[in-house]
Amino acid sequence: MKHLPRIAWVLVILVAIVSCIKFIYEPDIWWQIATGNWIIENGNVPIVDVFSHTYAGEPWINVKWGAEVLMALVDRNFGVELLPILQIACLLGILFFIRKLYNQFASTLNIGFNKEMMFGLIIASLLMLFVVNFRLNSRPEMFSHLFSMAVLFLIINHKRTKSNLIFLLIPLQIVWTNMHEAYGIGIVLISIFFISFWIEFLFLKKQDGIGISFKPTKFSIAGIVAILAVAINPHGFKMIAHPFNILGQLSENKFTQELISVGSEGYWKYQSILMVIITLIIIYSIFTTKKVNFILKPIKSFGLGYCVVLAAFLYLSFTSFRNIPFFLYVATPVLGSILASFELKREKKTTLYLISIVTSLLFYVTITTNYFYEKLLPIEQYGLKINAEKTPIGASNFIKENKLEGKEFVDYLSSSYLIYDVPNFKSYLDLRDLDVFPSIFFENVFFIYQAPMAIQRDGKTPWQFADEIDSFNYVMLLNSSVFQNLNLYLTHQSKDFVLVYADMLNSIYVRDTPKNKKLLAKYGFDKEKIIFNQTTEAPTNILGDIISNIFWPPYSANSNLKKNLNQNYSAYKNYLRFP
Repeated sequence: MKHLPRIAWVLVILVAIVSCIKFIYEPDIWWQIATGNWIIENGNVPIVDVFSHTYAGEPWINVKWGAEVLMALVDRNFGVELLPILQIACLLGILFFIRKLYNQFASTLNIGFNKEMMFGLIIASLLMLFVVNFRLNSRPEMFSHLFSMAVLFLIINHKRTKSNLIFLLIPLQIVWTNMHEAYGIGIVLISIFFISFWIEFLFLKKQDGIGISFKPTKFSIAGIVAILAVAINPHGFKMIAHPFNILGQLSENKFTQELISVGSEGYWKYQSILMVIITLIIIYSIFTTKKVNFILKPIKSFGLGYCVVLAAFLYLSFTSFRNIPFFLYVATPVLGSILASFELKREKKTTLYLISIVTSLLFYVTITTNYFYEKLLPIEQYGLKINAEKTPIGASNFIKENKLEGKEFVDYLSSSYLIYDVPNFKSYLDLRDLDVFPSIFFENVFFIYQAPMAIQRDGKTPWQFADEIDSFNYVMLLNSSVFQNLNLYLTHQSKDFVLVYADMLNSIYVRDTPKNKKLLAKYGFDKEKIIFNQTTEAPTNILGDIISNIFWPPYSANSNLKKNLNQNYSAYKNYLRFP
């Protein structure tokens, strides 16, 4: 029994690690690494657009440049497949702060609790890992998750010990402001606790066990300086107000599925449902007591500030599906401290820890065997490798091998990889979204995707307007429903462009000009013959394979791509509506 709690916690850590070991597929990652490389090579942070030909030279406030440099360094030294190392480090840091907060809350909530009692922490952490897996994808937001928990720990620790560690808020906020756009959460957290601490000191300190007995001057100084320190970045004091601009962008951005809110179709998935269940458990457990005043019970247990943070993060999660992990991380130490009462009520605790150990092992195996992903997150896959089915490797290679130059029209998803992989590539539109491109431009481009032949003013179509302005040399599009109408137009109706490359992911069209005559002669098609290629394999990263095998020896780096070229070709012909 003595070592079972530690064994169980180690297994939780292992589950956290394998939850981060995933194929790379997020298209944002590519332009972020490219930005990091640009910064390393040029020795400064770009403040204007350097990656597009449509908005080149326009202002670009890139908040996550620090994260992008770290990502580029990992790519340069180990390969992009090892990016999950950063995610692992962040998640382990989050678990560290969750455990610290759990010890604080559980000891306050449960008489007789000691730090060796970990059952509540273990179960709450496993549930958290189950829910947040969908956002463990090595994007810069992982730093905001970590820094949120670090700020909370520093503040709660200061409330308990009056420690000078509270002044670490200042460098932490400076780093955060240069790592990810959610740095505004740090400002919000400091502001919430600034107000709550003074309320607790002035109005609640006389209540038994409620409020704080010391004047929160030290915290106030650290918090105010930390907020002002946001100005220490390439864009100066404008970054203090920038979080409000980001909120405005979120309301305008209708082009990213992950930003859907509680009232939108597709929001209610298992992650959001479990989040609500966890919330109800916390609310029920906090308020069902006769020992303390109904209103004062949560304040006594967790502090006024933390209760407000829970409510604020719950609201944040309702405004955007991708924000659910913020609430889960903050709620986990609270839920764990509530579940700790189960351990206190049992004289023999061995069964509880055996249950948690078996649960962790089952969770571990379902992740490493991909069973968890097959059932709940089909887009994910265990292993340190690039997902070739989601990455336009073949199309990018074709562009490089045939030295396609000039202005292009590449869909906003595929362009991210070309920014990373094709030298001197300039995008038409890319995933930097409203940080660079106005929402009206996004709307116009999406209209081209969906209705390229709709007659507009002067009898011209949206596609004709765009092509007249930029005179595209080539077009590259994903073979998905969003871009199907434009693919169909270019294949069947356009007299200017010819299909020269296709695989299951992308189609490439080149303008019929004398300069492209040899290329068209070699790759062009007629209705009797469509050029089609097997999806290009991602290169193997030996170190990535070794690490993947360490945590799951049966793992194989062999391709899982479908090898039935005829079947894929048939699907592609149906997509382009060929007989």
